Amino acid sequence: MYQKKKRASTLILRWWTWRKFTRTSQLNALDQIKKRRTFLKAQDALTVCLEKFHKIGVQDTNKDLKIIDLLLKTTDPKEWSDFKAGSKTIEHKKFYDCLTILKKNFHFKENQEPLNLLSTIEVESNLLLEYWSEIEKIPISLLPYWESNMDMVQSKARAVIKRNLISEHPSLARINKKTFLENIQEINQNNQIEATIFSENILTIWTEKFQELEAITRKDPRKLNTQEKEFRKSLKKGKVLLSKEFAKQRSHKTIRQLLLSEARPWIDVLQPIWMSNPSLLADHLPMEKEMFDFVVADESSQLLLSHSIGAFQRGAKSIICGDPEQMSPNSYFKKKQEVEMSLLHHAYYHLPKIFLSNHYRSHHPKLIEFSNSSFYENRLKAFQDLSASRNPIQHHFISDGVYLNRQNLNEAKAVAIKIKTEINNPLKIGVVAFSEVQLKLIHDCIDHETRIKLDKRIKDHTAFSHALENVQGDECDLLMISMGYGYNDMRKFEMRFGPINTAGGHRRLNVLFSRSRHEIHFFSSVQLKDFIKSDNPGVLMLIKWFEIMEKPLKADLPNSEISIEQLLQNSNGFYDLLTYVHVYEKRGYTITS
Repeated sequence: MYQKKKRASTLILRWWTWRKFTRTSQLNALDQIKKRRTFLKAQDALTVCLEKFHKIGVQDTNKDLKIIDLLLKTTDPKEWSDFKAGSKTIEHKKFYDCLTILKKNFHFKENQEPLNLLSTIEVESNLLLEYWSEIEKIPISLLPYWESNMDMVQSKARAVIKRNLISEHPSLARINKKTFLENIQEINQNNQIEATIFSENILTIWTEKFQELEAITRKDPRKLNTQEKEFRKSLKKGKVLLSKEFAKQRSHKTIRQLLLSEARPWIDVLQPIWMSNPSLLADHLPMEKEMFDFVVADESSQLLLSHSIGAFQRGAKSIICGDPEQMSPNSYFKKKQEVEMSLLHHAYYHLPKIFLSNHYRSHHPKLIEFSNSSFYENRLKAFQDLSASRNPIQHHFISDGVYLNRQNLNEAKAVAIKIKTEINNPLKIGVVAFSEVQLKLIHDCIDHETRIKLDKRIKDHTAFSHALENVQGDECDLLMISMGYGYNDMRKFEMRFGPINTAGGHRRLNVLFSRSRHEIHFFSSVQLKDFIKSDNPGVLMLIKWFEIMEKPLKADLPNSEISIEQLLQNSNGFYDLLTYVHVYEKRGYTITS
């Protein structure tokens, strides 16, 4: 009895103690204590895991674990086994010992990075090995001339090569610069004729395929075997089905339904080329392996890898085009950015790469100077048009512009006046503002008649009007840009530029300032001197744009004549030479011999 009373009093005391220290007295104390212990054990386990992650170099687990999870999901297990098999820890001492040995055996300059230089040698290793026996014969005394007097060395080498070639092929002696240029121009003309013939032949081939299907439907079934009769019956049924669909005004069958029906052979010959984005392609086309001979992905930096896999499943061969220095597939206004890989990012590390150095859009090198120097290490080659504007970039400084309530009224009015001036210009017009609010204000400042004309031109695709975050893939002849941001009514310039300040903002500027073919008119209420020091990549690129824009341009006009020898020196092979001759002639130059 005493034990029961003691147990009861203990329970009552425990209950009163629980009520005294808890805000949820209705819960069971023992259950909550057990849950608390479980939580503490889990917390201890998590701490141990975090310590292990820190030991292997994972510091920001919130960010890095998402990337690791993505890699685990997207990487083949065989690749992981390869990584494990080849993984070795290289100590810093051993690493620096290797560098010391390299520097001892190679004469590196102060500004040369040993590893970068060796990577270049590795790329050309096959070529070096092929001619190594000849390279060893070069006297060491000649090596200094390669740097101090390279022009003389190249001139002598060309002379020797020319003499050897003529001795082996005497007919080459009869070819001079004039006949060589004439042959190149003739080849270019023939290429254009062949391209026209080739395109006509393609149309003829598909027309003949259609006629073959038609002929099968007209054949006498008594002269066909069982299989041919079935195919004829299927073709006729498919033709009737398509004819009915063409006649309908509504309630059409889906493309997927038609492709899975008897109409498929007719669709294949009527529509041999499909243009789509990955989402629409997944919605409308059946998941059929090698449905197409080629799948070409353009602007692949904008495509998610996870969205694009289905498209390449449907192709026998794939070509992926894109620019790693342009925007990745995300949204400035998306609250939570998920770590997802673009198609281009994946292809860049797993497939052979070809850098396209010839830049044909801009008709003046000044228009591509910002992107070329900031993103492409000046590897792009622009071809100046003889009729191009002397100064294709115009800075319209709006001295009385004020950035107030996320917009700049005076700057918007100046852009509206420029749009009115150019609205009847036959050249394609582009209007871009750094924010949606500023873009809307520009449209509000345009007079009624000009706005109607602009709307019509946008509908006809002879003009476009976008905020900065929506510019990708567009191009125009005449580009008007409104920065909008500037000093507020308190004369304070806050250096906040919306999407430019965010991650990848500098790439938005690369996209924007490479859209124009002929002219850029940049409207701003600030100048280069108004910017203060910043470490934000987007802001730094914007400052560089102002430096290039405000740099005086030489007034020298290009020479209207260009020699075939100049083109030869800049060409990387015969096909490059053919292209250069064609482009320069098209842009008004006379090629001389």
